[in-house]
Amino acid sequence: MRKRINLKKRYLFSILFVALIIGFSNSFQFRMSDSEVISYFGQTTPPEVKYLEVGQRTVRYLWQNNGHKTTVILVHGAPGSSSAFIDFFHNQDLRSKVNIISIDRLGYGYSGYGEAEPSLESQAEVIQEIVADLSLDHVILLGHSLGAPIIARAALENPKSYAGLVMVAGSMDPDQEPVEWYRTWLRNGLAEFILPASLIVTNEEIYFLKDQLLDLRPELKQIEIPLIVIQGESDQLVPMENATFIQEHVASKELEVWLEPQVNHFIPWNRPDLIVDGILKLEGKL
Repeated sequence: MRKRINLKKRYLFSILFVALIIGFSNSFQFRMSDSEVISYFGQTTPPEVKYLEVGQRTVRYLWQNNGHKTTVILVHGAPGSSSAFIDFFHNQDLRSKVNIISIDRLGYGYSGYGEAEPSLESQAEVIQEIVADLSLDHVILLGHSLGAPIIARAALENPKSYAGLVMVAGSMDPDQEPVEWYRTWLRNGLAEFILPASLIVTNEEIYFLKDQLLDLRPELKQIEIPLIVIQGESDQLVPMENATFIQEHVASKELEVWLEPQVNHFIPWNRPDLIVDGILKLEGKL
């Protein structure tokens, strides 16, 4: 009898454990489905949800054509998705000046969720394919956190496709990327079973980031288009040295560094006004 009770307890514990893992994973997906995007805008016209085949991958992005010559493409960090910038589609100052795109980067959102793509070049290729598919001119790229080296790589690979860059709390300095012991451990099968897929993808990107930033460093002097760097002085995830690094290595004569006191890493949500100001300042130059 006692053995039967113990078995029931064990099964109950297993069920609860699996339910906890599922619930935990769902809470850390950082994404909105197509229907959730539409519902989020209520009576306002939502951005168009589009899918594009890029090589062997399918990429999802949100596209708001406001009838302007300039388009801003928003590139989220890690983890994240196109929904990280969802409220910018509501912003009337942006709507009156630019078209807006927000991308689910490879491995996030609905662009092959959970299938990591740590290559900056591959992530940059997705941006270029979207630009080509929509026949866009006068494109501004904005990258938050790990999105910053991706837009840098995009500008280097296809310099004629882009008119300006905004780097927000950008992870650009390889010397500021610590070699953390647990990154290797998180790449094993047990961690992949326990942790949400979005965090596993993030770990994979960060694991390979430092070497790619080292490769990127000598090429940054080739970036000549206008660039605005927005960096919080209270950022505990991407320190201010990254802004200094960009200032020292990018050759653009139209480089501005905005150091913001008492601002942390989460600028898209805490200080969206800075992002709007950066985009509009670049748009005024085009």
